[in-house]
Amino acid sequence: MKPQQDQDQPASASQIPSLTMQAQAVLLDCAGFDQGMDAIRHQLLSSSVREYFARLMESRGLQTGEVVRRAELDKDFGRQILKGERAGRRDYYIQLAFGLGLTVEETQSMLSFLGIGALYVLRKRDAAVMYALREGYSLMDTQLLLDQHDLTPLGDSEEAWTDFAGDGDRTADLEQKLRQARDFETLSEEMNDSMTKESVNTYFARLLEERGLSRRQVIDLAGLSDKANLAFQLLNGTRTARNRDYYIRLALAMELNLDETQSLLKFLKKGILYPLKIRDAALVYAISHGYDITATQQLLADNGLEEL
Repeated sequence: MKPQQDQDQPASASQIPSLTMQAQAVLLDCAGFDQGMDAIRHQLLSSSVREYFARLMESRGLQTGEVVRRAELDKDFGRQILKGERAGRRDYYIQLAFGLGLTVEETQSMLSFLGIGALYVLRKRDAAVMYALREGYSLMDTQLLLDQHDLTPLGDSEEAWTDFAGDGDRTADLEQKLRQARDFETLSEEMNDSMTKESVNTYFARLLEERGLSRRQVIDLAGLSDKANLAFQLLNGTRTARNRDYYIRLALAMELNLDETQSLLKFLKKGILYPLKIRDAALVYAISHGYDITATQQLLADNGLEEL
């Protein structure tokens, strides 16, 4: 029998809720959106992120300046990210993983803690980054690898990601291929050859059936009547939208709860809502409190944020 854990023993890293989960909890319990954002900014973000990165740097004997330099980030901005004074894009944290010399597993743990979204092997760009981390590439060598395969360099726009056509159930198989790959070009060919498209149509059909809604009803409720043809294609899986807002509109129209909305966005590989970004936090708040499209748009507008 395993000995009982001492109640005074600090929780391990795996037991610490991610910042996303902590921020979501704040937004669920706050008296209002403004109070929730103040708590996230001043009580949660700075101290948690600062302590997390401080532990990583101490374990490797690295100083902040060296990590920022190796990550090729602006000196002041990089320091602010490591201290939790500012939140950066996902790419910047991946660059910090190279600056810190993290393994794939450590990078995934960091991204999970930050709630940004782990590297996803079915996404070609992410797979290349995972390969580079596993092979111990420098950031410069990683950028060259991305460039050789016509993938967006780290630090640039994240809209140009290229996905392998994928079935999520094959993720474990592909991660095994990644570990055994001799070079990324061969890996890329094998992954493209072995994948089939997921059924977006089936996914939406199940959600609609559970709620007794037709596609026409959802499109109207989502305020997409003027883009009905596009909306039908999104629901049928015959077309995808780069703009995640369309799917959030559909989630609001179907009255999905927060967990269901996050699952939908994850399934579609659009990136879950990240409540440490103020616009995403507003959407998390709206969804958590049962807002419809109109009320959600009003919350965004009241806070000077772009409407859906």
